[in-house]
Amino acid sequence: MTNEPLSAITTSPDAQTRLDVVSAIFKEHGHVNRHLISEKLMLTKLQASQLLREFLNAHAALVAWDGALNAYHMKPVRSV
Repeated sequence: MTNEPLSAITTSPDAQTRLDVVSAIFKEHGHVNRHLISEKLMLTKLQASQLLREFLNAHAALVAWDGALNAYHMKPVRSV
């Protein structure tokens, strides 16, 4: 994860830094949602939604919504 101030993360022009921060939360908890991003990074719901949207756009093929958990988790890997 980065040592940037949290406020700088959401305004950072570096998309990879923003994705890395959300990915770290995902790895730590095994899932990710707007509430978790908002809580961990002390962001508004709008800022957390923007970060989540970026993360989902970058990793759409790898994540799935879990309605019971109200969060995104990794899709199971299918073996051939």
